[in-house]
Amino acid sequence: MKTLAAIAVVSSLAAARAASFSCETKVAAPAYVRPEGITELMADILLDCDGEVPAAGIRANVDLFFNTNAIGSTAEGPPLLLAGSGAGGWRNGSNLFYGAPAGINLLRWAALPLAPAGTRGPYPFRFANLRLNASMLGQSASIRPSTILFYLQIEGVEIRSPQRLIAVLT
Repeated sequence: MKTLAAIAVVSSLAAARAASFSCETKVAAPAYVRPEGITELMADILLDCDGEVPAAGIRANVDLFFNTNAIGSTAEGPPLLLAGSGAGGWRNGSNLFYGAPAGINLLRWAALPLAPAGTRGPYPFRFANLRLNASMLGQSASIRPSTILFYLQIEGVEIRSPQRLIAVLT
């Protein structure tokens, strides 16, 4: 019985430690896009993560949902997730990751290594080269313009402000 109690305490401590790692989204300024555009470039999304990383590290699917159709690779390249400042240059699989469509309005970065084992943040990320189909929303009939929103989900990670405005149709 004491062994089960000890396992429960250790499990709850591990869960609390994993829960202490969290992220917050930011958008410096929304992009202004054409309502007829089908591959409109969105504003970059900043993701600031911090907290204690569990002993196993954090590797998870990162999903960005939108209220319109998401575009995968274009002539300008695929959706990107940049980790850190890129001071040593951007390297695919190290601090540069390509996203891919995983649904009509979803971009996914699969099994992304968010944080190495046993470390502590901060961990800055930036989503870039995000292209969406603004024509699906169309021009607003009122004085209030149509807007494009995103919702960020990362498996097992708390996201503060997961939904934000990313673009305004003008």
